[in-house]
Amino acid sequence: MKDKMWDFLEKGQNSGGNPEGLESLVDELIHIAARDGISCTCGCRDWKLKINYSSVELFCARCGGALKLPAATMSDLEDLCCKPTLLIRGDRPKGEE
Repeated sequence: MKDKMWDFLEKGQNSGGNPEGLESLVDELIHIAARDGISCTCGCRDWKLKINYSSVELFCARCGGALKLPAATMSDLEDLCCKPTLLIRGDRPKGEE
């Protein structure tokens, strides 16, 4: 996954914004994901990533729930670094399939 994210950034496929800040934010997401720290309220731990101009969005692979993380300033990165886990707010609570 890490290689896919870096390839995306290196090819310039993000929409501008702060490339260094986005790289740092993606690197922090990689660390959180490596600790199995990204999950959804529906119980799924599989997710997709979308890099935007000034944010990064995580989408649950099962229910489509989304979590938008601002990535425009260094303050945004500092906020993310303080979080050991990320919770995507999905459409279905765990156990309701």
